Amino acid sequence: MTISLRTKLFLLVACSIALATVPIISFTYRDLRQSNAELEREAFGNVITLMEDGIDSRYLNLLSNKVVDVLLRKEQLRRFTQLARATWQDVAQMPPDVRERFVANWIGRLAEFGVHMDIVDAQGRPRAGTGLLGTVLADPSRTDFKGRPVRSLLSPVLLPQDGEFAVLEASAAAPASETAVTSAPGTAIVDGATPATAQGDTASSVPTGVQADAQADAQTPAPVASAATPATGTAVAPSGAPMLVYFLPMPDGESVAVSALLLSDIEKQALFSEQQIIRSLQEKFATLKLSGSGYIALLSGRGEVLAHEGNPLGRSDGTIPADALATARAQGRVEVVSAASSPLGQAIFRIAYFKALDWYVVSAAPVAEIEAPTNALVRKLSFLAAFAVLVSLAATLGITARLIAPLRMLTRKAHALSSLDFSAPDAATFAAEGLFTRRSDEVGQLARAFAFMGEALSRNVRALMETTAAKERIQGELDAARDIQMGILPAPDACPVRPGFSAHAFLEPAKEVGGDLYDFLTAPDGRQVFVIGDVSGKGVPAALFMAMVVTLCRYAVAQGLSPAEAMMRVNAQLAQNNPGCMFVTLFIAAFDPQTGVLEYANGGHCQPCVVDCEGTAPPFELEGISGPMVGAFEDVDYEGFTATLEEGQTCLVYTDGVTEAMNPALELFDMVRLHDVVAAHRASTPADMLTGVHEALLAFRGEAEQSDDITMLSFTRRKP
Repeated sequence: MTISLRTKLFLLVACSIALATVPIISFTYRDLRQSNAELEREAFGNVITLMEDGIDSRYLNLLSNKVVDVLLRKEQLRRFTQLARATWQDVAQMPPDVRERFVANWIGRLAEFGVHMDIVDAQGRPRAGTGLLGTVLADPSRTDFKGRPVRSLLSPVLLPQDGEFAVLEASAAAPASETAVTSAPGTAIVDGATPATAQGDTASSVPTGVQADAQADAQTPAPVASAATPATGTAVAPSGAPMLVYFLPMPDGESVAVSALLLSDIEKQALFSEQQIIRSLQEKFATLKLSGSGYIALLSGRGEVLAHEGNPLGRSDGTIPADALATARAQGRVEVVSAASSPLGQAIFRIAYFKALDWYVVSAAPVAEIEAPTNALVRKLSFLAAFAVLVSLAATLGITARLIAPLRMLTRKAHALSSLDFSAPDAATFAAEGLFTRRSDEVGQLARAFAFMGEALSRNVRALMETTAAKERIQGELDAARDIQMGILPAPDACPVRPGFSAHAFLEPAKEVGGDLYDFLTAPDGRQVFVIGDVSGKGVPAALFMAMVVTLCRYAVAQGLSPAEAMMRVNAQLAQNNPGCMFVTLFIAAFDPQTGVLEYANGGHCQPCVVDCEGTAPPFELEGISGPMVGAFEDVDYEGFTATLEEGQTCLVYTDGVTEAMNPALELFDMVRLHDVVAAHRASTPADMLTGVHEALLAFRGEAEQSDDITMLSFTRRKP
């Protein structure tokens, strides 16, 4: 499938924008998600910190108020009891019954202010007062909160002179106050009804009022309160309620003044303060900006909802993940994520525990709502990215249309080049016609390059046509020269047929014309003359030099010269006028088939080899070099040699194009392979032997080109 340039540009733009926007959107989503979660965590931490500060300050106020209230109650009990002791001492001169009624009446008025007092002996039996403390003091096994026996506190001897405080548990019949005492610091109730400033008061200031009351009580008897008849303003306290008791020894050393008040009103005041803290937290919760389905709640240690704001599901059980409250109690703060199957779905719960009040602050926010702004931003960015892609693709469409139009024009021009006649004068003009050559961008550069290519093709085609014509003319001349050269040489089988003798030649130039030569001649004395040579160089110069050598050899042989004399004659004539310093390796032999005598001269040529047609004897070479190459030096004497061919022997004369033929591995055919081929064809005719050697050369050479002319001449002395 072929993808067009426009499609590739579209894909490139889309991929580029995608590669740029997708990482940005991904990183933005990740960072915003983390930032939102961190902001939620910081916001919750800030809320918890503010609440901790508010709760801590209010809790400190609560503790301070409790401590101040306890100290005030202690001071109140101490002053009331000391006043009672002073009064008991002042009325000591009265008759016992009058004294007891007076003291009981005076003590009974204290019950209106939540204070209960009895004067008891060491066994806890009441001597004067309301008698309501008897049930608490009569139990010999009772101890206070510090573990001290109550009987030890009733001993006037063991008690300190300034008295001792204790906290006891009230029994079922112990007194309970219906009215809380809320005296200001530094004040106490004196004389039963009238508050007097405690600062500066002493027991010595009491007798005047006491004596007046005693005189009134003496004239109007009052009923004595007993344990069976509680005084007005008292009620029965719940069993186990804490009660603050003050023990003060009396001056007579036999009785103890015991005053008590319940601490339940302090606990009520603390509970009221806690309710104020809860209301304050509820008001703060109302000012918080919560997510749509989230909520914030204040829970007690038992899991009760004390304050709540947000999703009503926060008031129901099961919304908080299991063990989350226990983990918060152990760690102080914890953050957990609920499962998707929970009532709120997947939500982040952050829980803080306030150990002092045993309270939990629980904040819940659904993950989907926390991530909603991030998801909205990502969707907006994705929309903008998609819009940018569409706009970019539209812009790319317009740009590619402007780019592709010239390219299509170039495509049509390129197709038209195949049918264009570049030999015509207007070929270059047609190739550049209609192209956007004036544009300064890459398209313009391509158009100008195409126009230049058209002009260059036109010039090159015309030059090629001229060159081809010249080459064809030269080739024709070379072919004619080849024909002329081959016409100079005799045919391969042109050797005269004589009894007991046969000869054959082979020549294959490496180019159209070459420098190798061979010839069959007949000497004036009737002997058969063979000439074979290899001119230096190749091509036309070698062919012309070869033709000169053949002509000179024929002329020398016709004059009846021996092979050595003929070679000297040819050398003298060639060396006399040889401006190109060319030479030829030459072998001239005169053979008498009747006697087998072979007279020869070798001017730097390859040594012929001789093989017997029968037997297994290896081929041997005709030794002897008459002199150097012919034509290279003047006044050279060439030595003649004589050999005898036996009947059945064949002589092979060849040029170096045979032994120096190379294969693709640049290996030479060499003498060893030549002797092996000759030995393999020892019984063949001269023509068959030459054919066998040529076939062996072709097989050895393979794909390699022929590097030199190949010339061979073979003759044999046959048996009769």
